[in-house]
Formats: sequence, C-alpha cells, structure tokens
Amino acid sequence: MPEQALVRRAALARCEFVVLQDAYATTATADFADLLLPGQQLGRERKAPSPTANAASAACARRGAAVGQARADWQIAAGGARRLEARLPSRRTVQTSGQTMSGWTCAEEVWNQHRESTRGRDLDITGLSWAALEQPQQWPFPGGAAQGSARLFTDGRFATADGRARFHAPGWKPTAEQRDAAYPVSLLTGRLRDQWHGMSRSGTLGRLFGHAPGPVLEMHPQDLQRRQWRDGDLVQVRSRAVAAPCCRCRAARAWRRRRPRGPGSGPESWAAPACRASMH
Repeated sequence: MPEQALVRRAALARCEFVVLQDAYATTATADFADLLLPGQQLGRERKAPSPTANAASAACARRGAAVGQARADWQIAAGGARRLEARLPSRRTVQTSGQTMSGWTCAEEVWNQHRESTRGRDLDITGLSWAALEQPQQWPFPGGAAQGSARLFTDGRFATADGRARFHAPGWKPTAEQRDAAYPVSLLTGRLRDQWHGMSRSGTLGRLFGHAPGPVLEMHPQDLQRRQWRDGDLVQVRSRAVAAPCCRCRAARAWRRRRPRGPGSGPESWAAPACRASMH
C-alpha cells in the first residue's frame, strides 16, 4: 500500500468504530480494531464453498473445531445482520415483517440462497447441489446440465443485449508519479514464493519465512554500478509519500535483465515487524 501512514492516520485512527474479522489478532489492522470478530480458518482439504482460478467451485473443509470464540464467516455475518434488523424495523418489507432475512442455520442454506441468485445468468450454478461440491465442479452449471462448462462463450454469443462482444480500449495514461532527479527509480512490487499478503500466517512458519533472509531491492546491474552500490548493501526505499524500512539491494538475476533500466523491484507484503526481525 503506497500511503500506509496516511491510511493509518487519516482513516483507521480517525474512524469512529472499526470492526475487523480475522483469524489472527496480530495483524497490523487489528491494532485499530474496536471490535475484533475471530473467524474460523479453512483447511486445505476440499465445507465452505470456494471459487478457484479455473472457474471451478469446491468445498473447503474447516480445520478442526473452532478455537475459543471463533466462528465461521456466515455465522458472523448472520449474527451481525440479525442485530441490525432489530435496530432498523423501518427497513423491513411487508413480506418479511416479523421475520429475519438472515435465518440461516448452516453453510448449506447460505450457499443455496447464493445458488438461486445465479439463475439465468452467465454464472448459473443452479444445477449444482451442496453434496456435489465434495469434488471441484466447473461452472457455469445450469439446471438440467450433466456437467459444467469448461469455457464460456463457445457458441460465439456474449452476455450483452445483442450477443456481440464489447472491446474497451482506454487511452494510455502515465503513472501518477513520474521519475525525476530526486526520485529516479520506479518501484515494482510482487509476491515472494512462500509469502502471502501481510505474512500474518506464512510469516510465522520457519520453513516459509526462511525462504528469503529479508526484503531485497532488486535492480539492474548497471543501475547499481551507476550508484556505486554492491550486492548486499543496505539501502532505504523512500518515495514522495512514505519511507520503507531498510533492506538489502542486489543485482537482478540474468533472466530479469531484459527489462529496461530504471525500475527496481521488491516484495509487496513484507510486514514491518518481520522486516525488522530479519535485520537483527
């Protein structure tokens, strides 16, 4: 996040009431939470529906019993919705007067409601059942279908009024901040192989944390030479908006040297506490 200090100071710190749902109380956002709702984690096993990158739906199993006050996502959402309903009687419709619109008793009921909302749409899954999610299922999977669709629009018709595709070609725009003499390097960020988001989970596992000894600013070898920097030198990444913790620099690996000189790259989600720990 480019302007973390601004987000903390002008948004989270000034927010009247911050509600956070998380499986960990040690995340950076948890420091600002007035109410922390402990969520129950999912395991890697394939019972909560989850879409996958190849347009398939499957069910993820919960990893054991809930710990402490942790609850599943749908339970937290339903509980909050019912409390809001009690305080907003004027928002009830005639059809739901005296009833709750969030009366789910299990995850399957939540999923069934979601399934019905897809009927007749390009993501129709009304042909699926809760039991069928024990195995990954390709979607769309409309009612009456024997199996899901591996590819969309194979009939040449798209989800538009006349069935024709629409191409949107926005005009080129420069980046919001341009390089200049004071800030001559553009920073590109990306994931580390064994880390994810803020490292609240993966950063606590030695085998994953040990894959990289610390955050690294990777630059083209000629850019390092021009600044008289060497592999392993300690540098600080600073922009017009924020200064990051110090990190080591190194020359880009051979397969990355095809990119132009100027940009540097670093990990997007190396959390500050983990970064400090790696420097000592």
